[in-house]
Amino acid sequence: MINPKILSDIEAHPALRHTVFQTLAARMYPPEVLTNYLVNMATFCAASRWPGTMFQEFDAVKCRHACDAIDKILASEQGHEAQLQAMGALLIGSTHLEPLNRLDEDDIYERITDGTHDAIGTLTLRETDSWDDALYALGGMLAVEIVANRQIIPGQVAAFIDSGFYGLTLDDVPYLKEHAGEHGAEHDHEATMITVVGNFLPDDQARVAEGATEMLNSLEGFYDDLEAIFKDGNPA
Repeated sequence: MINPKILSDIEAHPALRHTVFQTLAARMYPPEVLTNYLVNMATFCAASRWPGTMFQEFDAVKCRHACDAIDKILASEQGHEAQLQAMGALLIGSTHLEPLNRLDEDDIYERITDGTHDAIGTLTLRETDSWDDALYALGGMLAVEIVANRQIIPGQVAAFIDSGFYGLTLDDVPYLKEHAGEHGAEHDHEATMITVVGNFLPDDQARVAEGATEMLNSLEGFYDDLEAIFKDGNPA
């Protein structure tokens, strides 16, 4: 069973109380602001789907419960990048701007904030041949799945669907429909990760907790820069 303190510490972290999604839901934003937000969110989400080599590290010690869980989550994420781009096209189309897939690489890079770069950097320990670092990276994965389920997806549903600003329903946006709610993909991913971590010994769970905290620390900066985009329109 997972140490309850790991979950309580994640739930109490300031990143989970950040106001970025309340700000996103407060109004309909102009095209350039929406594009900057979507580029940064899509870039981070794409990076978070990269497993690195921690999978092999767990496999090497016959830790099948971790391997199977990571594999299950990654398999369920197949095709989601295209769905996220489609959501962006709907939102941006409603504000009369070019779809995201027409932006060139230089334009995308210029829009990415320092906070996004830093949050992605925290994921780099997934590329590891160390058991200790693999556990740390798993903690980051746990944090990402909890944040996605409890904050990112609900926040985007509130902003893009429930607000009514964009004239969309949940049925119009397969990416959000598939991920949102207690029967959504993110709810399943969170539950899977909690079960996985609960199967590790207490000392190993402590290292997982450190990785979760570091991921959440970096997400605070990621959110700060996203919120700055809403306030001034430009990447930080």
